[in-house]
Amino acid sequence: FWGYDGAMEIAFFLETAALKALNSGLNNTELECLAEFDKSRARIHDTAEKVYRKSKSGSHTCTITAHNF
Repeated sequence: FWGYDGAMEIAFFLETAALKALNSGLNNTELECLAEFDKSRARIHDTAEKVYRKSKSGSHTCTITAHNF
């Protein structure tokens, strides 16, 4: 998904393992992963903001891992 820091677009990558950290019963099907993303959107966005703020190094990409949850 994408986020913005002013006019700068940031690409966020969310690992499947991060979704599993939110729901341990998650099967790795595309449909279930998308449903979990939608269900956990607020928590994912909050986590993405924290990860981005900590690693703000001018990069236009940010990866969210299970460790971040």
